[in-house]
Amino acid sequence: MHIAAAVASLLLAPAAAASYRNVAYFTEWAPEMFNYNVNALDGSRLTHINYAFALPEADGSLRFTNASAAFGSAVGDPTSLQGNFGQLIAFKRANRQTKVSLSIGGWGNGDAFPGIAASPSLRATFIANVLDVLVNLGLDGVDLDWEYPTGATDTANFTTLMRELKAALNQLSFRAELTFAAPGFDNDLGPHLATLCTIVDAINLMTYDFSGSWSRVSGYSANLYTDAKAPGDMKLSVDAAVQYYLQKGCPGTKLVMGLPLYGTSFENTPGLYQSFATPTVGDNGAAGSWRYKSLPLAGTTEQVDTTTMATYSYNPSTKMLITYDGPATIAAKMQYVQKYKLAGAMFWDASGDADAGSARSLVSAVVSNLGAGNMDSAQNTITYPTSIYSNVRNDGRPTLQLYTSRGLAISEWNGMLYANTPRHNLNERFEYDATTYLLKSLSGNACLDAYPDVSKAAGYALHTWSCDASNGNQKWKIDAQNHRLVHATHPNLCVDVDPNDASHGVQVWQCHALNNLNANQWIGLPTERVTIANKQRVLAGNADAGTVAFADSTNQHWIVDNVHQTVALSTTGLCLDAYQGWNGGAVHLYSCSQSNTNQKWTYDSATQQLRHVKFSGFCLDMGSASGTNPHLWSCHAANSPYIGLQQFTYASVDYPFMN
Repeated sequence: MHIAAAVASLLLAPAAAASYRNVAYFTEWAPEMFNYNVNALDGSRLTHINYAFALPEADGSLRFTNASAAFGSAVGDPTSLQGNFGQLIAFKRANRQTKVSLSIGGWGNGDAFPGIAASPSLRATFIANVLDVLVNLGLDGVDLDWEYPTGATDTANFTTLMRELKAALNQLSFRAELTFAAPGFDNDLGPHLATLCTIVDAINLMTYDFSGSWSRVSGYSANLYTDAKAPGDMKLSVDAAVQYYLQKGCPGTKLVMGLPLYGTSFENTPGLYQSFATPTVGDNGAAGSWRYKSLPLAGTTEQVDTTTMATYSYNPSTKMLITYDGPATIAAKMQYVQKYKLAGAMFWDASGDADAGSARSLVSAVVSNLGAGNMDSAQNTITYPTSIYSNVRNDGRPTLQLYTSRGLAISEWNGMLYANTPRHNLNERFEYDATTYLLKSLSGNACLDAYPDVSKAAGYALHTWSCDASNGNQKWKIDAQNHRLVHATHPNLCVDVDPNDASHGVQVWQCHALNNLNANQWIGLPTERVTIANKQRVLAGNADAGTVAFADSTNQHWIVDNVHQTVALSTTGLCLDAYQGWNGGAVHLYSCSQSNTNQKWTYDSATQQLRHVKFSGFCLDMGSASGTNPHLWSCHAANSPYIGLQQFTYASVDYPFMN
């Protein structure tokens, strides 16, 4: 049978109200293992992203294997969600039709599920924790990946858990979906599937891994149809799985066809349904597994079995067979989705795909075959008013952590302010309202207040007091460029931290002149995203070349770490690095290291110069008016005719009210 005939035999126009899903799992380990980050996801074509995984604990709590990858480091702004989830909330705002769910469980991570599902109290605890995570991380749903409920007791308890979880999700102020991952073969959930399909929004069928290193002989891993010639233990197929779920009472509109973005290899085999050797090579984290983007391997040709609609390649020299999905089989599978009015497609996992939008991309192929106008376009949620993270709340009142020039965090305790070693707790969190100019302590739920006190040398005392937008004592402006906290009502009054104060107290004092700034009044964020510009030309970086230059109208941003004194290109994490301490010394981008003194810089707001810490007396210099080749140069005096080549504005990107 020719491919065209196979596809034509399945042709059926989609229903007018088609709203197909295009789901991809994003794994927590993808950034580190494959250098695949959130910004690589195809937001123009994916309707759903499932973050894999949170792990269930026996007490009903949730755990992330790599919390640093998930949430980011505590160094920086701990009140703002960072890491993968911080990138995902920004991704959602840029791609309003893409919903993000949390997948809980995964292969080998389900030991706690039976106990949780069996206990009413543990179910309640688990559900409460799930809802808490969704609200705080700014998610649109949950995907349960219990592999697998077996036996009458577990399957009945699983159904109860799903029913109670869906009821709780329905009580949220935003729409939250519930899905679960299910095996691509007959399973013990059968008697409950009709009920489960009335509860959940969709079931993600794992219609892949039909063969692998565990198999008796080599075989296709994701074939659409069963091969009549296959041995009896190799009869699995996508069609067989879908028909099983349909026969058990699940409507097609609840079934999402799973597709692999990886290939499965069989070494030292004469071909299909033959013996093979234990796998020894692969590029997908395990021997015998290959990322789709690597296929077909050099020296092989991609082929399609038009009877089963399976893609494969075979190298007769090395005797390696690799089976996977390709553009032709995706086309046939999407015709099948249309024929049986299925809910769409799901990929494991996003990091394996070819470049977004390319002819080889399978994520793109799903959309081109189903039709862009037929994809689920329901919008995600982007505002979560009760989240503990300021960038997730998205209410215009950022939560800040304020540091001194000596790396101490300002904190509130019993109505007073102190500067101590950072603990990253609620006492160090302040909420700023740029409309009322109120700066509120979240621990005391009271606002910074500077009131007249003749007993104080500065004439004012500082404490926290009940917030009142009409109280002039509570008006503050945060100055990003000069890194000061300035009173907006009382003239020439700044927050000040005296290092000789044994009580570590924070006070107010007369503001020092900008040309004579004092370290006692340096108050800023631990890290901040900024633009560094000279008039209309903005400092930009080329990560591939490792170079920096000034350019017109660029939107490149820099992450300034005020604690470690580094300046990093926000899109890559590469740091501004000067390793030659002389006039004309090279300045380039280099892998960030807190111990690399070539990367230490400090911004002098009085002169607007970016000064090098290691090479004292040297500054970043544009080199020429065009700034195409910036370098290190002796810092010019204020009256020098060349000072303009070293003067840069420093503006906050995330908090414009500070500028």
